[in-house]
Amino acid sequence: MSPRVTLILFLLAASLGAFVYLYEIRGADQRKDAEAKAKRLFPGVEVSDIDGISLTTTEGKSAEVVREAGGWRVQKPVVAPGDPVALDGMANALAELSSQTTIPDPQAPDVYGLGDASRIVKFRAKGAEYELRIGKTAPVGSNTYASTADVKVVHTVPTYRATTFQKSLDDLREHRVLRFDRNSIDRIEVGWDGGAVVLEKKDGAWRVTSPLEGPADDDTVDKLLSDASYLRADGFIDAPPSDDAMALAKPEVTLALSGKAPVAGQPPTTFTLKLGRPLPTNPKRRALRTGDGGVYEIATERIAEFPRDVTAYRFKEVSRFSPTDANRIELTFRQDGGKPPVVVALDRGEAGWTSKAEPLVPGKAARLAAELSHLRAAGIVSDHATEAELKQHGLAPPQVTVRVLGTKPASGQAPLLADVQIGTSDAQGAAAKSSKSETLYRLGPELAEHIPGSLAAWREQFVSKETQKAASAAGSGPGVPGELPPGAGEGQGGGNEDVFPPTTQQEAAPKAP
Repeated sequence: MSPRVTLILFLLAASLGAFVYLYEIRGADQRKDAEAKAKRLFPGVEVSDIDGISLTTTEGKSAEVVREAGGWRVQKPVVAPGDPVALDGMANALAELSSQTTIPDPQAPDVYGLGDASRIVKFRAKGAEYELRIGKTAPVGSNTYASTADVKVVHTVPTYRATTFQKSLDDLREHRVLRFDRNSIDRIEVGWDGGAVVLEKKDGAWRVTSPLEGPADDDTVDKLLSDASYLRADGFIDAPPSDDAMALAKPEVTLALSGKAPVAGQPPTTFTLKLGRPLPTNPKRRALRTGDGGVYEIATERIAEFPRDVTAYRFKEVSRFSPTDANRIELTFRQDGGKPPVVVALDRGEAGWTSKAEPLVPGKAARLAAELSHLRAAGIVSDHATEAELKQHGLAPPQVTVRVLGTKPASGQAPLLADVQIGTSDAQGAAAKSSKSETLYRLGPELAEHIPGSLAAWREQFVSKETQKAASAAGSGPGVPGELPPGAGEGQGGGNEDVFPPTTQQEAAPKAP
């Protein structure tokens, strides 16, 4: 076959492929879209064109909403921000409402529920006025009768589209109490009965500036902003009585957020609210007033997470590292009666975390590493712990010392990722301290299940019971295989160091000459 014939055949094949793609594949989608648009009750109307909707609410009230530059707004029977989800859904339903079947020569409108009993939705798009009438449910299929204003043609439309317009007045209103950009906020003031705290963002980090100075807990601040931004009203008080009548005269919580000015040279944007005590008429709800004058009803449980303690906002991070960086965990347990401490070493390999000679309860060592990687205290005992305070809380010396090491380089020592000292425990939790800080913390009591506070707790919670039974049967006493005796490692203090190599007692014993 000559090259010229080959080229001609190639061009014919390419042309055929292009025709199949443009007509059969891409053209089919375009024809399908065109057919769908042709079935619309309001052809030519797009969602973005609709800027006003009027309807009767389920309570029988005449309501009007308009779309403005900042979003939807209810204009009647009250003036209030509109709910963007509900009203965008209505606009979308109006623009895309399509006929499933048509009755070109219909009977009287009342037969289809399209007479005086119909639900009427009016809307405006690009200056033109439109009307939708919604009637009875059709006897066949999940459809509802509908028509435009003249009722010359009766359509059936999907019932789920028709029910989009069954809204109460509250459904049309914005339920979010505060609408702000979380990233723009750089100052927070929280007040409560008997206390207050001021937080400011400086150089990208949050700090407590009153009633004391210090770093803030970023997670707590982020959650506060998140809770405030998603705080939703459970009801609206459009004609509020006095603050005394709404238990707002002495608010339980006040919140003020300040953000960057939208335009240079203008004052910063502020968002404020004050939350009252339980309403005298409904103890399960509280009144909430925002800075713009809006008054709402809020269910009590919605504000349960707002911290009302200065310590809650303070930095309480005892240790932090990436769990994937941890390669070794060393635990040193203090013993009573002058007995030398017991050291346990865990190493992470292909099989996960293991101890040299003792099987562990599956998953416990991994959970220990995970907890240590983002260990946060529940409270602060002292910012600058004295020696007397350390002794009082069992930290001089500590009951348990936990060191987490990274991967050891070819030369030098493995990086120290965490060094946590744990003291005595009580019902409120265990005292704890990081070697990197003078702050004395209080760990939450729930952490005792995942971070051992004593040798007994280690043996009870982390070491496989089968191993302990085997050791007892062999007459090895209460010791646990894999625990290292003092002096077995490469420490610098003759046996009281925290770091020991993963060797058994037999390996560490000196060889006979």
